[in-house]
Amino acid sequence: MRARLCPQVERAVRITITDPDPDLGIQLTYRLMRDGERGAAKLPAQVAALLLYFDGEKSCDEIQDEIEAQGIDLPQADFVQVLAESLERVGIVKMNGRPVTVSGIHRYRCVACGNSCRGDEVGPLAQSEVDLLNEQWQQIRAEVPAIAHLEPLRRDDEGRWYLARPNDGKCAFLDDENLCRVHARFGFDKKPLACRLFPLVAITAGESIRLGYSAACSRLHQTFDSAPAVDIEDEWRGFTSEVTPLKRRYNRDARVVSTSVQEDRDLVEADSEEYLCEWLGSHTLSIGGLAHMATFLVEPPSETLSVPVAVANQLAVFSRRFASAIDDDAEWLATLAPSERDLLEAAAVTLAQAELAPEILDSLGDRTRRYLAYRTANFLWLREGFSFGTLPLALSFVASAAAAAAWFATLSDFRASSNEEVRFDRFGQFAALSAKFAQRIGGHLLPADQRTDVPKRWESYF
Repeated sequence: MRARLCPQVERAVRITITDPDPDLGIQLTYRLMRDGERGAAKLPAQVAALLLYFDGEKSCDEIQDEIEAQGIDLPQADFVQVLAESLERVGIVKMNGRPVTVSGIHRYRCVACGNSCRGDEVGPLAQSEVDLLNEQWQQIRAEVPAIAHLEPLRRDDEGRWYLARPNDGKCAFLDDENLCRVHARFGFDKKPLACRLFPLVAITAGESIRLGYSAACSRLHQTFDSAPAVDIEDEWRGFTSEVTPLKRRYNRDARVVSTSVQEDRDLVEADSEEYLCEWLGSHTLSIGGLAHMATFLVEPPSETLSVPVAVANQLAVFSRRFASAIDDDAEWLATLAPSERDLLEAAAVTLAQAELAPEILDSLGDRTRRYLAYRTANFLWLREGFSFGTLPLALSFVASAAAAAAWFATLSDFRASSNEEVRFDRFGQFAALSAKFAQRIGGHLLPADQRTDVPKRWESYF
């Protein structure tokens, strides 16, 4: 992966780096990546001097080695790469040469559920998007007087704009048939970037870009095995000039005592991710198998591995904490689509008294186990559990959410359901909501002093 300075920045650095008093810092003028507007930043002279190494020929690792060979100490082992990626987000540098990687086959078709147009606001938006949306809204409100009183955008205290949810918790541009008025009236390309991108996710992993579909899509389960296969790489090519991939990395804490230990953990986790994703791409997965993965970071000995009683008891604890977290977060619940809110509120009541008997957790149908394998692979590949700190704990969260979903899937309006299609749909919806809620509930699932020990505690049960 190589970084090249944008032309006007390169000129500014080369001109001002010879300033007789460089400690005053260097004022750089650049163009924001997403909307082409001009921006400015004042960098310390020492940092600006490092930018001269970004020539588009050397990789970030090579630049790091060259600087350190000159006896210059850098704050961390991947300092140059982190610096380059940070500056790329605003248009000071342009990265190139990252290979794009996809794990497995992806099938997806939007079913127009409208749930992604409810809940969390979309943003922050680029100023060019705000201007275009305001123009579009003037035309749409004239055509649909019933919504003319709505304010489709919200500006926060720091001046950033968001697509608001003023219409009973949904986007003002969403019509009564769960279709986007901007899409219908002006075309797909005229929607904000975030709306066009979802549920596609791109992250950086080392020097590559990983692509996949977000597990937070509430209807991903409905078409994962029936829709035509999607060429995600081709889909991504339409966004490469607009999107900077997310940087997700498992957190490092005080227990990491040296850089070499940190690097070893990074390598082990990256190797485990690729290894497990490859296995999951051609197998089904039981909840017992998922708990086994969290424990040993290897594939389970059987695709239908049962859940040991002691592990089921631990997952029941998770589920009750999950229920408590849901119950305590009324503000977030209020932002959801009514169907999602009803499901979670029912789940909070049910899971608070959950008795997760192993026979319930072992009763997943074949399609549910196939979806669990697909969803887990995507969760790993896109590091959607990075906020939990470690790969084993992220997997133990997926196992606990799957256990809660399996328990709740056996109920339909608090009555037992043996209909496999109903159970599968409830499982898929609950799994998606748990992915949306993952970062908010992490602290509720386990006390902080126990988090990294959970998979270890499961070892003797397998």
